[in-house]
Amino acid sequence: MDLNNLSVLFTSLPGRYAKALFAEGLAKSCLDNISRDFASLQEFFGKNPTVRKLLTSHSLNKNDFDAGWLSLAEHLSLCPVFLNFIKLLVENKRFGLLDSVRRIYDTAVAKHNGVRVAKVFSVAPLSPTQKRQTQSAITKVLKNATSGAPEKLVAEYEIDEKILGGLIVSSENVLIDASVRTQIRQLADFYRNLDMEGVGL
Repeated sequence: MDLNNLSVLFTSLPGRYAKALFAEGLAKSCLDNISRDFASLQEFFGKNPTVRKLLTSHSLNKNDFDAGWLSLAEHLSLCPVFLNFIKLLVENKRFGLLDSVRRIYDTAVAKHNGVRVAKVFSVAPLSPTQKRQTQSAITKVLKNATSGAPEKLVAEYEIDEKILGGLIVSSENVLIDASVRTQIRQLADFYRNLDMEGVGL
């Protein structure tokens, strides 16, 4: 796949890291392995914050650092491309970018596979019927908002109680915000502007 087709994804600092990882994974035919490794590493570190702190700090000497990561790579069966990339991220003091790099990388892999991922945030779990209706609506909106070859749409659902109600859908450069939180904010802005206009009369 021509990486120029994905250039808009790779403009930020996390994007440049994701581009390098995607290119290497593509060359070594291990894109899916890297996706799996992102999930494995983040799940492991979530359960073992002390190990994360140790392996992502700069308190270890080079030998202990390499040995620690090699041991973890063997434990999690990390592919060599991913291991080298993560070590580079830590050595460059950029490990904090991991979540952003992963999102961009996953988007690039999805596009490479002819898939478009849409993140759907709701205040409570959606029923199967609601998910079908939501996916159908997203497909129509994205057809109108984008051009080019049709992609298979995969919706990923997450709970976010801060939106108060409604939905937020995020897919690459398209954001659909139908949340109650935003509607309340817009209503408050409307009345604030109305008050200011009244003062000016």
